[in-house]
Amino acid sequence: MKTLKISAMLMAALMLLCGCTYLDYDEYDDYVAPTVQTLAAEYIGGDEELYNAIYAHLLEFDTLMEFCGNIEPKEKLRETAQRVLRENPELFWAYISYTSYFGDGSHKRLNISPLDQEMPINEVREMCDKVSEAADRIISEIPDGASDWEKILFVHDWLIENTWYQDDDTDEFTDTIYGCLVRGHTQHNGFNQAFQYIMNRLGYECGAFWNDYQLWNYIRLDGKYYWVDTACDDAFYGDDDGEKHYSHYYFMADDEHFKDQHNIEKGNNYFLPTCDSTDNYYYVVDGSYLNSIDDKAITDVLYRHKGEKEIEIQFSDDDIYEAAKKEIFGYYSAEQLGVEVPEGSVFICGYCDGIRIMFFNVGVLNEK
Repeated sequence: MKTLKISAMLMAALMLLCGCTYLDYDEYDDYVAPTVQTLAAEYIGGDEELYNAIYAHLLEFDTLMEFCGNIEPKEKLRETAQRVLRENPELFWAYISYTSYFGDGSHKRLNISPLDQEMPINEVREMCDKVSEAADRIISEIPDGASDWEKILFVHDWLIENTWYQDDDTDEFTDTIYGCLVRGHTQHNGFNQAFQYIMNRLGYECGAFWNDYQLWNYIRLDGKYYWVDTACDDAFYGDDDGEKHYSHYYFMADDEHFKDQHNIEKGNNYFLPTCDSTDNYYYVVDGSYLNSIDDKAITDVLYRHKGEKEIEIQFSDDDIYEAAKKEIFGYYSAEQLGVEVPEGSVFICGYCDGIRIMFFNVGVLNEK
């Protein structure tokens, strides 16, 4: 797409001649100036109404919109549009091309473009259809009779098991829900956009939280909020043809377990949930969160997960963790735990990226 560069002097002259002024071009060197003739402006009475109007337009792939009414201060239009794009992963394809206002500022215009500016809107629609179809396939695989917690866990694990982390960008859509659900290769944000999108389709309150240029999710279950970071749980990236490894350290976590690796200060986020419950934290529900060195409890966890190559146990504090590690390494062998270690596999216990968790690559457990 060809663009026109206009000098500051010529721009000022055009504004005088046309009777219109422009906002938010300080970050953009290239643009096409909007015409003086306005669209049928939509009246906006408040912030929520503006948010809903922008979202409704973009669901219909209507990328040029004009509003009038109560939209103040002047940054409000851009800030609201940014929030709409951040909070709704189905709008992965869009970015703000420009905002502008006319005359006395009563009419404001918003232009949204595809991330790939050369992409026609019909191709954008096709990409969105593929994302929707992929999400529906995952939902169809959730086992019948699964509880709410089990449904959320299923989606978390499915995304990790079937998606590979991609170090470099293929194009503008690599680190998006499209990269995750359609291509099976993405980066940090793509994992968590996909998780939120599927959770919302299942009817759960699940949102995006942005800080430090990355996003993760919060989700509400049984009246309480929890953190989920699917990308960070994909702790071992590996190769496409390699074996997948992952944890559940950031699955339904509270603030305490989440804050070590995440900046959960509100920042520019509209909503900061209070995640102070461990009721649905993975290790609590699984029975693998231990407050002491308990031989029977450890053995029960191992047998409950027999047949799995990796078993996770989390201890409640560092002292117990360190003591357990010494005792297990000093006392338990694979044979004493009734563990059959296949050739080439490993029996380990220790930190993974600073996480207080034990990983056992144990192969198949013998029957009791």
